[in-house]
Amino acid sequence: MKFTYDHLVNATTKKELLLTAAENNIPVSKTLKKLEYEAELRELQSELVNLQQWIAKKQMRVAVLFEGRDASGKGGVVSSALKNT
Repeated sequence: MKFTYDHLVNATTKKELLLTAAENNIPVSKTLKKLEYEAELRELQSELVNLQQWIAKKQMRVAVLFEGRDASGKGGVVSSALKNT
């Protein structure tokens, strides 16, 4: 089970929230991690919007480079394509 809106509105203290979680078999640590993640994501999205507005206001051009692991299998496709040429 997950926390519902009513659970969160009715709990006014941390103790009440933990009691509600225990009564409804809600894993608290997993829920807290998700809430922390969503709060951080909201902050980062807000900063991205601010950056976009600043860039538009200054009429600038920007290139964005995303780095990270790509596990979609593109490497195999590129290798296969190069071998066939």
